Amino acid sequence: MSGTTISQSLVATVRGLERIVQVGVWFNGVLLVGVAFLIGFDVLSRKLLDFSLGGAHEIGGYFLAISSAWAASFTLFKRSHIRMDVAYSRLTERGRYVLDVLSLVALLAFVALVAWYANAMFLKSFSLGSRANTPLLTPLWIPQGLWLLGLVVFLITTLAAIVTTVSAMVGLKLPELEHFIGVASTDEEVQEQLSESRSRAQDLNQSKD
Repeated sequence: MSGTTISQSLVATVRGLERIVQVGVWFNGVLLVGVAFLIGFDVLSRKLLDFSLGGAHEIGGYFLAISSAWAASFTLFKRSHIRMDVAYSRLTERGRYVLDVLSLVALLAFVALVAWYANAMFLKSFSLGSRANTPLLTPLWIPQGLWLLGLVVFLITTLAAIVTTVSAMVGLKLPELEHFIGVASTDEEVQEQLSESRSRAQDLNQSKD
């Protein structure tokens, strides 16, 4: 397989994965907004009508865990996970690549461990038909399965980040994937903020027109 074919496959894979993550994040965001309204209605109904829907906090807990797992992949694409970069910016390009790979491998090991135990918990709940000890009697394998799916996507995203970084380190640099490698520089963060500000200003002007 030629270098061009490898690069095209890598770009296509990462872009496809990014689209999946974006859809998942938007879907979970909509669910969280819905849960916020549900909890708000439940609070008001208990206060004003002496009536409670029941289970709003339980549903909120499930969605918070599920959305957190999906958000981790989105955060990795945006290079927004917290990292100590005191020495990072002072290293050579190859030195930064080495630290990137080491940090991603450590992250991969951690996520793999969490996903392993999450899978064991999911399979046990599914085989036993376990239900929550709440009025909703929620089948636990459903929220656990959605949480596990988010962790698996995060695992795959981390692996893709490792492959992308190693490819850049050995000379296969792809401009389309630069946003997926390393730690965002101060200039990049400033440019991103300026771009978002311009976009919001344009939307505001369009809404006024």
